[in-house]
Amino acid sequence: MTSSLSFIYFTHTFEKPLNPLLGETWEGSMEDGSKLFMEQICHHPPISFITIDGPGNNYRAYGYSSFTPKAHLNSVDLNVTGAKVIEFPDQTKIEYDPHCHTFKNTLFGTLRHIINGKVTFVDKKNGISAWYHIGGASKNVPSDYFVGEIRNMYTN
Repeated sequence: MTSSLSFIYFTHTFEKPLNPLLGETWEGSMEDGSKLFMEQICHHPPISFITIDGPGNNYRAYGYSSFTPKAHLNSVDLNVTGAKVIEFPDQTKIEYDPHCHTFKNTLFGTLRHIINGKVTFVDKKNGISAWYHIGGASKNVPSDYFVGEIRNMYTN
């Protein structure tokens, strides 16, 4: 959950195209030595695949995402679908889904990128399920507000 939340900062930086060409790839490395590989595997609907190999093979993350846009007068909502998995050497496997995005002031005003929605996590090996919801459900809650819960899957 911490990794998913901390990644939000990087999703606000657009250094690569928002709609890459079919087959376009990108690779890079992170400060900890992790290697990152991405590929656009379908153009319509847009589907991107990602693999991250941790330093010393201490983890491997992979998954895909796709989105469906819904345009409004001065904003766009992206309903994001897909799945992400993080695997560790001890056979722990955590599966989770992506959050959604809203872009405000797309035609006029200062562009705002807002991450929102509910993300669920499942670790079957250790019997843990979790979720967090980010973004205000009403106009009285700030867009960076989030709540969540971690539970033992085998107890009530």
